Amino acid sequence: MPLLRLTRLTRVLTTNCPALYISRPVGSGPPYKPPDHEANKGVWASSESPDYTQVEEVQGHWHFVERLLPLRVVPEPPKHDRPAPSGWRPPLPEAPPLPYFVRRSRNHLLPVYVHSEIRGPRFITRVRNIEGDLWALHNDLKKHLEGLCGKEVLSQVHELGSYVGFKGCLEEEVKEWLYSKGF
Repeated sequence: MPLLRLTRLTRVLTTNCPALYISRPVGSGPPYKPPDHEANKGVWASSESPDYTQVEEVQGHWHFVERLLPLRVVPEPPKHDRPAPSGWRPPLPEAPPLPYFVRRSRNHLLPVYVHSEIRGPRFITRVRNIEGDLWALHNDLKKHLEGLCGKEVLSQVHELGSYVGFKGCLEEEVKEWLYSKGF
């Protein structure tokens, strides 16, 4: 009877048995098969096989493929004198003379987001990328929103995260106010 080697395999799943022992002959060689290079010979395009579709390379049409590939950087926005059909508006050429500035996102959009809670109908509208005096922006925007809503709007200022939050789904109202200020 040939010598048997005990191989210990640890279990991945939690079971009553902490390890599994298997046995195999000592001189049986490696536990894997050597690679068979002839097995996948028909897969490559260099070898013609009736099992696969023929491929034809067309020269001079690569620009159609390039249009489908994503861009590495976001292009500069086109010059508009008025709002685009999507509602996007370009920022003013000069920053408004205010103690705060709202920087646009890398896609040239206003950084106004609505966060919703999982547990219930609670929405928080956040204005991010604020540079300068957060409290001045908070006071001006809160005064504007309370004038629109006719009631007190609950708010929060996160100085380390440089954002201001307002309770409610007020995304369009905040964006209109930021557009009117020139951001």
